[in-house]
Amino acid sequence: MKGVLCYFYFKDGNVLEIRSETGTYNNVTLDMNFAENVNMFYKESSLYSNRAEFNNSKNSLTVEGNVKTDSPSGNLVADVVNFDFIDKKLKVSMYNDCLLYTSDAADE
Repeated sequence: MKGVLCYFYFKDGNVLEIRSETGTYNNVTLDMNFAENVNMFYKESSLYSNRAEFNNSKNSLTVEGNVKTDSPSGNLVADVVNFDFIDKKLKVSMYNDCLLYTSDAADE
């Protein structure tokens, strides 16, 4: 697919929007791959990367390649970010050094 626009609707009413230049969708497994200029928007946060993969059977989203986030709580630069929607956990990985910039709203 080209010019991909995808929405994930969560039980709490929030929506995750994913845009990419190319992508694939497996209509048997419901897995999705996004590539080239991947942009994600969730609440007030934005995430940018080279590619992302949603694994339906594991209910997880893996984002890879020049991952950058912009968020009210801080910014993040990483190589890989894994979202586990079942356990509601986030794992951030770097191949080398990690840069993490955060701000605490309570300190402002």
